[in-house]
Amino acid sequence: MINQLKTWASGKGRLAVLGMTDLAEAIGFIAGLKKSGQLDDRLYRTQLAGLVRQKPGLESRFQSIILLSVQRPAHRLVFETESGPFTCLLPPTYAHYRRLGGELLKDLRKYMGRDLPKTLLLKAPLKRLAMLSGLVSYGRNNVTYSGEYGSYHQLVGLVSEAELEPFSPEPKNTSPVLPACASCSACRQRCPTGAIDREHFLIHAEKCLTLFNESPGRLPPVYHKLDRKNPCLVGCLACQTVCPANRGRLRIEEAAVTFSVAETRYLLEEDRGNGGDPTWQSIAAKLKTIGIPHYQNRVPRNLRFLMSKAAAD
Repeated sequence: MINQLKTWASGKGRLAVLGMTDLAEAIGFIAGLKKSGQLDDRLYRTQLAGLVRQKPGLESRFQSIILLSVQRPAHRLVFETESGPFTCLLPPTYAHYRRLGGELLKDLRKYMGRDLPKTLLLKAPLKRLAMLSGLVSYGRNNVTYSGEYGSYHQLVGLVSEAELEPFSPEPKNTSPVLPACASCSACRQRCPTGAIDREHFLIHAEKCLTLFNESPGRLPPVYHKLDRKNPCLVGCLACQTVCPANRGRLRIEEAAVTFSVAETRYLLEEDRGNGGDPTWQSIAAKLKTIGIPHYQNRVPRNLRFLMSKAAAD
């Protein structure tokens, strides 16, 4: 089956296969960081807690973990205004993030047919699993880098009853960190909020712009240090676009929709009612088309900030 799996993955991304013991190691690693106080509580609650809670009996029923690193582009969003279009970006992995895994699993089932034992999507610490397999290395910015894709990729994890031999596209690194990071400080110098530390490898997630603009509530004053070269509606690209390991690797595609003048004006209003307005329903439908409906309550706030900052600059 491993040869069939390699053939299937060859046109889709970079493949790695691990055993189930690696899942316990990955979960234990996150738990250890939490226990030692190295993880910000807010980051753990919002992004990591759900990844370390596994269904009982998972490791006894399944035999192998299948990981795929898929190259992803950034997407350009256009908001029409009376004075012309305003554009901003969605970093790679935002558009259709949740849909990609389901599509790949469906395609694998179609390709393998009856030869595929029970295989499901895996919700787990995929970055750590990918590092353990040798599929990725960490940059100083704590973002994973995957071969020729650089950091512009998305990890998809599957868990299977198939007993597969571990596999990696390249030998495991003796260090999980990109060797070039030892003599490079580009990301640390570019980070607008000082989230990347000179001495400490784990970034200060509580300072990261991504945590701010993905979360509800007011944007803190530090958010005004946003990198003007890559204005992102959610997330941030500051540390990735300046990284030498990413040079020439960022692809930017147009999003599938454009927001009209009326929709942009509606988003900029502080009081938009209860969301039953046809204009808001149209906006919500477009956000769903892009694949980010879960951010619909953040989009108005973030867009108002981006446009006000652009006007001030």
